[in-house]
Amino acid sequence: MKYGACWLFLLGCTATPQPVPVPTKPPAPKPPPPPTVSLDLHDATVRTTIDEFRRQLPGVTFELVEEGWYEDFRVRELVLRDEPWRSALDAFARAAGAEIAEESESRLRVSRPPRVTLRFNHASLKMAATLLARFSAAKIEVDPDVGGNVTLSVNDRPWRAVLDAIVETLGSAALVQDGEILRVVPAVPVERPRTPPEPARRKKAARGGPKISIQARNAALDDIIAEFRRQVPGMNFELDPDGWEPKLRFSEFIIKAEPWRAALRAFANLAGAGFVEESPTLIRFFRLRRVSFSFIGAPIQKVMDHIARFSAANIVLNADLEGTVSLSVDNQPWDSALRDAARAAGNVHVIRRAHNICCIMPGKAEAAAEPTLKEMLEDLDPPAPSEGERREIDRLIAALASEEIGDRDAAEAKLARMASAMSVVAAAWERAGKDEVKARLERIIRRAWDAM
Repeated sequence: MKYGACWLFLLGCTATPQPVPVPTKPPAPKPPPPPTVSLDLHDATVRTTIDEFRRQLPGVTFELVEEGWYEDFRVRELVLRDEPWRSALDAFARAAGAEIAEESESRLRVSRPPRVTLRFNHASLKMAATLLARFSAAKIEVDPDVGGNVTLSVNDRPWRAVLDAIVETLGSAALVQDGEILRVVPAVPVERPRTPPEPARRKKAARGGPKISIQARNAALDDIIAEFRRQVPGMNFELDPDGWEPKLRFSEFIIKAEPWRAALRAFANLAGAGFVEESPTLIRFFRLRRVSFSFIGAPIQKVMDHIARFSAANIVLNADLEGTVSLSVDNQPWDSALRDAARAAGNVHVIRRAHNICCIMPGKAEAAAEPTLKEMLEDLDPPAPSEGERREIDRLIAALASEEIGDRDAAEAKLARMASAMSVVAAAWERAGKDEVKARLERIIRRAWDAM
């Protein structure tokens, strides 16, 4: 018994010591979600709209600058349900052409800067700055060492956004605020670390959600958007104020038990529109005017001028830009046509700035990695065609091999606008024997993907 106790004592002495648990800090509490705003405003004054934000956001101070709004200005429509307040405020700014300045964490200044409509060809930077200063009453000075010429076509844009676009397009200038004076000075080259380009994939939208049915005949645009709002709870739909014809109506839009995102794409195709997710709960519809042209060896300046004239696009073009374009476009959204023209010219860099202003300048940005056709189809997520649509799709695909160039171009343009055609086009691409037909089928999918 005595020896047994000794052995037990020795075993206890040689046992591996157990680790002492280290106290860990509890996880930091998650920040509370931002306050949300719900609005149902139609033909509302700016003061009424801001008062509604004040009522729902008592912790935020809104300073409204009265100057700049014409007397009978109205916000045509602003309908939102439980939208995060910052996103809702951005939607108001787009609808009203307003500018939101953050004076402090809890104080915001709402104003409407003077807007300009300008069109000139090959004007000097100094002339452009002088015109903007005259329209805006701003003090703008151009350094004598800064030169360059621009071609400009802008419609009802904030003057400062236009000046920023001009300076960026020239590339050799920079803006400096000096008290009340805006100085345009020579740009200082900045070495930026080169990072590999990110793949140009579209952000995958969350799958699922309700299926919806809409039977609309001779329906107004607002009526169809109202149906989406009614049948898709938890999502907000905003109409961009630019580009929509007054009293626009649709002869027929019929959807039966379709996933709501597929229905949204079908309506966008019908309306000649695009849409973008401004937040996880807010989708903005915008209208893209369509253009048609056929150029062989045309100067890039002439092509861009044509797009600006027939689409009312806001374009600022470096007048020293060189290159020629050989391109045929039939009823294509203007921004897609503009990108195609830039690619055809080569060595042309296009930047889409705030307020839908496009800057076009020499130089080529690092190209994003092009997605494969399979990846594009995943992004498009095309709905299955009906029996009637399938017959029409097969007829159009057969027309791609026509002897008539006009017939081929028309078939390509129509297929690119049909969301339900994409899977059939992809299958035809796999089987295509002629290189020209194969190239057209691939271009159809890319055009549909570009227009997403």
